[in-house]
Amino acid sequence: MPTRKPTHKPHASGVNKRWQQCGGKNFTGSTQCMDNDKCHKYDAWYSQCIPVNPHSS
Repeated sequence: MPTRKPTHKPHASGVNKRWQQCGGKNFTGSTQCMDNDKCHKYDAWYSQCIPVNPHSS
């Protein structure tokens, strides 16, 4: 199974912005998300920074 490549570069501080990839098999970027976001694992290949409160923008 091919790996997904991140579509965005991590924030300069090494913390990913909302909706950026933050993990997954063979992922080599930062696993940290901005405040009020969490790194949600969708499957072994992809995790994404999503809002802690899904009703926030």
